[in-house]
Amino acid sequence: MDDYGHSSFPLTVAQRGLWMTQKITPGAILNIAEAVEICGPINPEIFRRALHQVTTEAEQLRVCVVEQNGKPRQVLRPEYAGDFPYVDMSREADPRAAIQTWMMEEVTRPVDLRRDPLWVSALLKASDDRYFWYQRAHHIVYDGYGGGLVARRLAELYTAYIRGETPEPKRFCTVEAMVEAEGSYRSSDRFHRDREYWQEQLAQLPEAVTLSHSARRHGLSSELRRSVGYLSAETARRLAEFGKSTGASLPQVLISLIAAYYQRVTGARDLVFGMPVSGRINGALRNSVSVSANVVPIRVSFTAEMTAADLFAQVSRTVRSALRHQQYRFEDVRRDLGLVGQGQNVAWLGVNIEPFDYRLSFDGAATLSHNVSNSSAEDLMVFVYDRGTDADLRFDLDANPALYEVAELDEHRRRLLRLIEQVLANPGTPLRELDILGDKERQRLLCEWNNTAAAVPDSSVPTLVEQWAAATPEATAIVFENTTVSYCELHERSLRQARWLRANGVQPGDIVAVALPRSEQLLVVLLAIMRTGAAYLPVELDGPNERIALVLEDASPTVLIAEPQMHARFTGSSFTLLQPECGDALVYGEGEEPEPDLSTPEGVAYVLYTSGSTGKPKGAMRGSPTFFLTTIQFSMDEFAAQTKLYREGGESGDSSSYAISM
Repeated sequence: MDDYGHSSFPLTVAQRGLWMTQKITPGAILNIAEAVEICGPINPEIFRRALHQVTTEAEQLRVCVVEQNGKPRQVLRPEYAGDFPYVDMSREADPRAAIQTWMMEEVTRPVDLRRDPLWVSALLKASDDRYFWYQRAHHIVYDGYGGGLVARRLAELYTAYIRGETPEPKRFCTVEAMVEAEGSYRSSDRFHRDREYWQEQLAQLPEAVTLSHSARRHGLSSELRRSVGYLSAETARRLAEFGKSTGASLPQVLISLIAAYYQRVTGARDLVFGMPVSGRINGALRNSVSVSANVVPIRVSFTAEMTAADLFAQVSRTVRSALRHQQYRFEDVRRDLGLVGQGQNVAWLGVNIEPFDYRLSFDGAATLSHNVSNSSAEDLMVFVYDRGTDADLRFDLDANPALYEVAELDEHRRRLLRLIEQVLANPGTPLRELDILGDKERQRLLCEWNNTAAAVPDSSVPTLVEQWAAATPEATAIVFENTTVSYCELHERSLRQARWLRANGVQPGDIVAVALPRSEQLLVVLLAIMRTGAAYLPVELDGPNERIALVLEDASPTVLIAEPQMHARFTGSSFTLLQPECGDALVYGEGEEPEPDLSTPEGVAYVLYTSGSTGKPKGAMRGSPTFFLTTIQFSMDEFAAQTKLYREGGESGDSSSYAISM
């Protein structure tokens, strides 16, 4: 017993991970939610009675999380602390849309782990014979499997109560038993055997791949982004039949096809992705509502001639083997591999087949299940919901909004369906030869997008920026993290920087070395260098000192620009050390003319050096400032209003030049 007067227990490893995630990223959505559409009349009072009974039987639904002596513990409240709202939406113009809006607002609401009910349930009426039962839990309470147990028990209780019958008793696995079971496992020989298994499976682990082209870092978002698709029941039946010939179940076939799509997009021959599993290996755990789900890494090797049947067989073997070691926590796997820092992971992509039986009956009323939320995604997870019915299989692409646009997800969904169609139509064809584009997309890629003929203006980049600053001074030119810079500010700052460069001896044709981190200031400096007619030489701050010294010696820049704290690294050289935008020295006097644009079409924009891995780094000069504009098609009518400048890639490659995004 504790200060709260109720039983309290330590968190499990899974719960501690979720608790820590909530602490580090409080805005992340860690709620999972389902809506069960009930196709028949419901008695709200009896329904509420059944809900109360569920919270009595499943003590996990009464959990809150507190900190005691600096450590988190889960406390069992003696009674459920919330209420069960009944909301009549039947008079709304569009009841289903109103219900969807209500659910999305509720699932994205912040949750206080100590004070708020961590399991929420509501009955929403769409019409006299159509109701939606909504249940949401913070993931620290239960997982999808646990939610399914609650749903089935609620249907049993309601049906018994409405018929005046006494429901059969039900005993769920207790929180205490779950904590003890985990402790026993972690002190067992099996725990050590599982660790050895995963260390062997993940030896020489390849870098985690992603389908995202965004330069943003991975991290949980406060928003949800999803693209929804369906596999027809007939397609699912054909896939199941195909899988039988290779000894693969339908879930294993679906996992294989999604993995094949990941491989086609990323080109990874050695592919690792995450596969959530229930983590329940015996009868007692399979009767537990508590969060037990884990993620196991699935590693698949692709060859040039691999067919779908080959992949099905490999995935089937790999999945069966992984399931025998599913208790070893993914958190431990990452820790063992030293992949616990930000931007590090065993795998960014995932596949989750949810084969939970949602064939529920509320006093004879049939049901349809709708997933509302699987919580925030770090990157991309494809969910497939096999509800044990003969209906079409729904699948969701749940993604991090910071990494994927809705249109991207829709296109991935379309291509995935195309791949599945091609596998069924051409089962013996190597996977790499299957057409996943389709005629319309091929026409768009090869013809429409490739029709880039356009007149390129003679004006240099500094002159174009000056024109945009005059036409749309407040329009956004640069976005870097939380900083925005308008065209007017960009132009004026680059003028002052150019003046400072010329005052320190920079002339047309010179080389100016730039050792600055990624920021809006880097773009200001590069634009100023262009204006002086000089070329810039990018210097990687995290590069080897020996290579940097060789590059600077060979290039002989007139000036090197770096933050003041970096100057000591470059002392003793013949060039002048400057810092960017150094205040009063850049202010124009009254009546002074701004710096002219000395860049020319035949001038050099920047100088790059090879890595030097095969010897001394070799330099190469890249074309004039207008080089940046000739690589894309653009419309001058829309340019100033819709264009932003940004940087991406490393500082020493071609991608470190300006990119202009429409």
